[in-house]
Amino acid sequence: MFTQISPSSADLGETLCSLNFASRVRGIEYGPARKQSDPAESFKLKQMVASHAVILSFSAGKMVLMLLTKLNNFVILLFFLPCTGREAPAGREGNCKIK
Repeated sequence: MFTQISPSSADLGETLCSLNFASRVRGIEYGPARKQSDPAESFKLKQMVASHAVILSFSAGKMVLMLLTKLNNFVILLFFLPCTGREAPAGREGNCKIK
């Protein structure tokens, strides 16, 4: 643990509290690490994560498809709009006034 202290006498109370807390933390002893997992619970959680991933990927796929459809419709709309007062897109010179 790192403890930040101040050399200023105005911060003496805060420095003492920090040092007291650090000394209490230093006295904590951990036992050996133990694995506390239930295989059935782990399996259930893995299934939940997998099902949510499928739902999210399906939703993302639907969103991309919707955006592509809207973009395609927009491009088609732009292609068939009359060109008045602007440059003709490539292939549409017959329908537009060329400046």
